[in-house]
Amino acid sequence: MENIEDIKPSPKYWMSLEQWRQDPEFIKLAETEFRSSPLQSDDGEGGWARREFLKLMGASIALSSFGCVRRPAQKIIPYAKKPFDIVHGIPNFYASSFSDGQESFAIVVTTRDGRPIKVEGNSEDPNTLGGMSARAHAHILKLYDPDRFTSAKHNLQNEKRSNHETVGVSWEELDKTVGEQMAKGKVAVLTGAVASPSTRALLGEFAGSVGAKLYQYEDVNCEMPSVQLDKARYIVSVNCDFLGACGQVTAHNRQFTKGRKPGENMSKLVVFESLLTLTGSNADQRFRMRPSQTLDVLMGLL
Repeated sequence: MENIEDIKPSPKYWMSLEQWRQDPEFIKLAETEFRSSPLQSDDGEGGWARREFLKLMGASIALSSFGCVRRPAQKIIPYAKKPFDIVHGIPNFYASSFSDGQESFAIVVTTRDGRPIKVEGNSEDPNTLGGMSARAHAHILKLYDPDRFTSAKHNLQNEKRSNHETVGVSWEELDKTVGEQMAKGKVAVLTGAVASPSTRALLGEFAGSVGAKLYQYEDVNCEMPSVQLDKARYIVSVNCDFLGACGQVTAHNRQFTKGRKPGENMSKLVVFESLLTLTGSNADQRFRMRPSQTLDVLMGLL
């Protein structure tokens, strides 16, 4: 009969079958699990591993040398004459505007010590009513993009224009090169759609002074009718996701929400679409159709 003291309780849970079978290799690994050392010899029987010891000592010396490098001193110079509207730690707010594709926003920029840190929609904007898109919120990160150009660039195109290598040039060198090319005549200025009246006026003055012609080109036409969804009582959308991706989405969302207050004057939304969109998911009635049926639906409604 075994002594009670010699009986060892078996574990309730096992990490592996080797532990349950009490495999000799598993027992050996378990005994040395927390006693392993990079300085231990390869056979694990104790002693010092000369190669590993030299590796660790070399790495320690190499790492310790980095702390002895004297870095250049950087000093923060306070204002000699501090601007009256800047107080350290207290943000300033400036009204501005921002355009992103088919959308335009009146915004309020929060700055701290002259650096923009946040952009919010202006609540006095009658178009967006203070709303902002996610893209507009994220655009402030472009101000701190490390890949932004810090100087003028010159494209080193070959005769076939098959390469895109660019080099940095000074503004003086750029002015000289551009002036020489413009003096040859037949100058054209190509821009995208310009919504700013002041920018259009500057472009016109520049073109008139050098005898250039102005051209505007857009891959996608951004011109579309301006709607007032908050005043509509019956809204029909045919393959147009005006709440998610089409037109001035932020303004459409604010206007649509304003007209959806429960009551007698609450608007109704009917959507005909081929794929499920954000507008369709908010519709009171949604009808699926093939893209080829769009014209038939429009003619039927007319």
